[in-house]
Amino acid sequence: MADLAIAGRAEGTLELYHYLLNGLVRALGHERRLISIRREDIVGFLAHVKERGTSQSYLNLTAHVAKSFLGWTVRQGYIARNPMDGMVLPKEHPQPRRPFTNEELHRLMAAATTPLAHAIVLLLLDMGLRASELTSLLLADVDLEGGTVVVHGKGAKLRVVALNQEPRQALLAYLESRPQHDGIIWPQGFNRKKLAYILDGIGRRAHVAPVFAHRFRHTFASYFLRETGDALALKALLGHSSLMMVTRYVGVLEGERAVAVHRAHSLV
Repeated sequence: MADLAIAGRAEGTLELYHYLLNGLVRALGHERRLISIRREDIVGFLAHVKERGTSQSYLNLTAHVAKSFLGWTVRQGYIARNPMDGMVLPKEHPQPRRPFTNEELHRLMAAATTPLAHAIVLLLLDMGLRASELTSLLLADVDLEGGTVVVHGKGAKLRVVALNQEPRQALLAYLESRPQHDGIIWPQGFNRKKLAYILDGIGRRAHVAPVFAHRFRHTFASYFLRETGDALALKALLGHSSLMMVTRYVGVLEGERAVAVHRAHSLV
């Protein structure tokens, strides 16, 4: 976990890996020696995970994390060979969640009644930020005059996104509503869990569910592609390392267009 942290993995990724690896340790036994682990042990562990009724996605992630961990132990010289070498793990083809509709967005913005809530909703919606990227923003990252924000993304990668008029005004209104200390934008203790709690409350007041940071990110991506068709620009704005991650949004957009064409050219 320390190596992953040094490599710049996001806080949420570290928490998830820690949770999944603890499950592996519990299944194998805390006193189990690494060198004694066999392929059948891993197969049994994954079968147990599947029997609990978890989703295929969760099972796939658990398998990939276990293989990654065992590969790390080989590189550290703890064991000579990864017992999962040669195991074929299912490939993920995740689809983004349904973006918010225009009506839902109007209700969410109406429900974001405090300066903090209003700034959060507009920044997430107009910039496509991850939860960790929003919560880690500092005043030094924000150029209010130039209208840009430096975002600290996954893997310690930096990118610059636009701070457009409405979110800039919302952020200014929030900053004027509370004193700033040490260049910190958000209230003390503002982390991913606090953000999730605030967004859930906004969603309940707006009668929209589910409401979480990544759904705003999906909404931003879908709208941007629909308006511009520029997948390369979207890749840069979202902070993805390859176009592969962006193709899921392209696929959703193509599906929407196909439905519209079908509706316009029905045979009956």
